[in-house]
Amino acid sequence: MMRPFRLVLILSIAAGLANSHAAEPENAAAVWSKHYLKSGGSVTIPYSLTSVLRIHEGRVAIAFHFVNTSTHSLRTYPESLPWGNSHSIRLVAFRDDKQFLQNVYPIDDPAPAQPLEIKPGGVLDGQYDLAQGLVINESDRSHNIIVLWSYSGSFIGQSGNDGAVAGVVAIPARN
Repeated sequence: MMRPFRLVLILSIAAGLANSHAAEPENAAAVWSKHYLKSGGSVTIPYSLTSVLRIHEGRVAIAFHFVNTSTHSLRTYPESLPWGNSHSIRLVAFRDDKQFLQNVYPIDDPAPAQPLEIKPGGVLDGQYDLAQGLVINESDRSHNIIVLWSYSGSFIGQSGNDGAVAGVVAIPARN
């Protein structure tokens, strides 16, 4: 679970960057913060989601660890998990020189799958390749890159707002 002061820091950074880039056609920071804030802080989220950066053979990914923290089973489709579809999470990324990275929105329409049941205390792990949602050029890799992500769980049989969780990973500069 993200500590409140971290969340305030992340949202402050995103808001500051959004204001400094308001003339751009797509403002990834504004989209990200709207997605995250949609829960209004009044939703009990039935899961925890943590992340770490993974770099393997030049591929940069977010490794997620999902835990059902509720007292009941959660049912969802595999493509609704954070790593299940390129549109499952919202991203905003910027370099340490305040330059935004470009977001991409590929068509990602997976075939129908059987729902998963995640029992109380159940754990799932998966990876989201950042190339699915961001353009990371070689020139970007000479800078530290901050990636903010947010995820809203979508569960079968639950109505209303399932809330959103967020996190941050940092990609170190390559010299």
